[in-house]
Amino acid sequence: MGLAETVMDRVVEPAVIGWHARRGDPFARWMLPSAKADPYPLYDAARARGLVRSRLGPWVTASHATASAVLRDRRFSTSPAHRPGYAPPVFEPGDPRDGLPPDLLSLDPPDHARIRRLMSAAFTPRAVAALEPAVRAEAARLLDAAGPGPFDLIGALAFPLPVAVICHVLGVPAGDRDKFRAWARDLEALLEPRTPWTAARPAPAVESAVPAYMRGLVERRRADPDGSLLSALIAAQEDGDRLTTGELVAAAQLVLFAGFVTTVNLIGNGAAALLSQPGREQCGPWRPTRPSRPARSRNCSATTARSS
Repeated sequence: MGLAETVMDRVVEPAVIGWHARRGDPFARWMLPSAKADPYPLYDAARARGLVRSRLGPWVTASHATASAVLRDRRFSTSPAHRPGYAPPVFEPGDPRDGLPPDLLSLDPPDHARIRRLMSAAFTPRAVAALEPAVRAEAARLLDAAGPGPFDLIGALAFPLPVAVICHVLGVPAGDRDKFRAWARDLEALLEPRTPWTAARPAPAVESAVPAYMRGLVERRRADPDGSLLSALIAAQEDGDRLTTGELVAAAQLVLFAGFVTTVNLIGNGAAALLSQPGREQCGPWRPTRPSRPARSRNCSATTARSS
């Protein structure tokens, strides 16, 4: 990192974020280190304001009704093409990102409807339900490995479980799974809220390594289909319409990006919420399963207070 980037990271950007945060900007307030420890007052304040445009660019809401209305309002778009001064990225010839279409989250109708329709043909309720035994077995294996004593929930379960499931969904060979674990750690930082200055920086190497791998994986699954959902996406069609190679790569990347950090946070926050509830039922001590027996799931429920 050069001197200019260091000054921007450690001096200019924190000062700008702090200045906007002191003036009540919800996005800037969320980016303060203190917000990570207790963001809920910020959620409450944002919910009360409905929909707010941050001085740093994004629109912010914590209201379900408002978010639902925005998602259905054609005046709003997730496509970067609508941003002032937007220019499509230009890549060097041979760059795996060259010619890669936007993923489902960055498309407007009718392209969004077309991609979603084709993806829905593979991600059926039956196909998703069929993943449950593998997910339960992997979760049990990870808990067995953690042992009966105290352990780091994030490191032992929340982080490795979604990576393993995503690799299973995409049909990633076992020998390549260490790559996904390393990429997942690098991608975690890219999914955090970013200011315009941070977003404008050169992309890290992982942003080219992932699409390069996904292109190769799509070609392998096209030549040698398996029971993975990626193979189902390749085979999905409607009235002769199929996902192109670029669209398949974008879809596979979305599975990795959207399915990893969200699940890590869900497991961690869910466990924290369970442990913070008075009157909860305590789970019994976890005992490793015997290799000869099928993997067991660990069930734990919380009691709920009756309304008066």
